[in-house]
Amino acid sequence: MDNPIVIGLLIVAGVIYKIYESFKEEQAKAKARMEKLKKQNPTPNTIEKHPRRPIPQQPMEINKPTSFTKAEKIPREYPDAIERYNRRKVDEKNRKEKLKTTIKPELEVLEENVSFDLRNAIIQQAILNRPYA
Repeated sequence: MDNPIVIGLLIVAGVIYKIYESFKEEQAKAKARMEKLKKQNPTPNTIEKHPRRPIPQQPMEINKPTSFTKAEKIPREYPDAIERYNRRKVDEKNRKEKLKTTIKPELEVLEENVSFDLRNAIIQQAILNRPYA
């Protein structure tokens, strides 16, 4: 038994065996606990100590949202208000159509001979992209 590798392997095997034995013990204890809990827990039929509330026989009324236009919300005894509302809607529609048909002015040409300074552009880019302290 002078070989240290064999001694090391025997020690490792012993530790692994002890871990396995303790694992089996814990599994047995857990199984016993689960059986004990199953015996203690009541069945679903014994849970109901209180009777269930009766379901109402009449169907409940559900208020469905309705969409009304503003003209329909105005009382019928004000026909001039409805007419003004409709006229305003027509005016808005005409104004939108007029805006669509307007001719956009052409882009103005700025200076024809624009000079570009690369050195100045690089300096400005470095200033803009510098990290904040």
